[in-house]
Amino acid sequence: RDLVALAPDAAAERKIALLRAFDPASAPGASVPDPYYGGPDGFDEVLSICLQSCRGLLAHLRREHGL
Repeated sequence: RDLVALAPDAAAERKIALLRAFDPASAPGASVPDPYYGGPDGFDEVLSICLQSCRGLLAHLRREHGL
């Protein structure tokens, strides 16, 4: 929400996405949970979520920007 509020125009606003939007296995609008509240395995779960989402982000950047 803060980034959307700071976006100078609609074109910039459309570039803003949640990290998990790049993970095809996650539900629409899913966020990365706070690992502190995930018990002993919380940090491992969050690391796994971030790695999977970053793979999707990298694929998106390669596809959309020819990287």
